[in-house]
Amino acid sequence: MWRVMVTCPETGKAVFTGLITRTRTTRPVHRSNFVGCPHCGDLHDWRAKDCWYETSLPQQMDREQKPAIEA
Repeated sequence: MWRVMVTCPETGKAVFTGLITRTRTTRPVHRSNFVGCPHCGDLHDWRAKDCWYETSLPQQMDREQKPAIEA
């Protein structure tokens, strides 16, 4: 499982978008997305071209542990 990440334009730090995907080839389908940044406090507008992936979840998860949101 992969977490869809963007970079805060103010601090340069990684921000989790709240989206999780099973493969890195899947891109978010929305033209425009917003995420509240925990680093600078702003609301950032981001597009699929701005995102990157971070693995932090096991490849196989129990059914009870499925992520709430999948891209």
